[in-house]
Amino acid sequence: MNLDYDVTLHLEVLHEGFSELLSEIRHLEDALHIDMMDQNEPLAEFEKHVATIYHGIFGANYNTMDDVQQLTQQLDDARAYLREMEARGARQLERAGA
Repeated sequence: MNLDYDVTLHLEVLHEGFSELLSEIRHLEDALHIDMMDQNEPLAEFEKHVATIYHGIFGANYNTMDDVQQLTQQLDDARAYLREMEARGARQLERAGA
């Protein structure tokens, strides 16, 4: 199937957005000393979820502008969640005196 150029362009931008988000998640995990393999850690599970989306962006599941809109919303939601986790982490570090 040939993708519309606009869809491909948007997917490339979203791919970069999710890549940036993964980097921010890993930075926070490092700052909070979270083991990304620990299934009991919400941030580690969140990272796995975001990585799954990231690796699937150029797959068969995303090929219309509706898909692009859905991915854009998922990225926005994921960024908002990460900001919440960063705020919690900052409070946690503050309490620990770091």
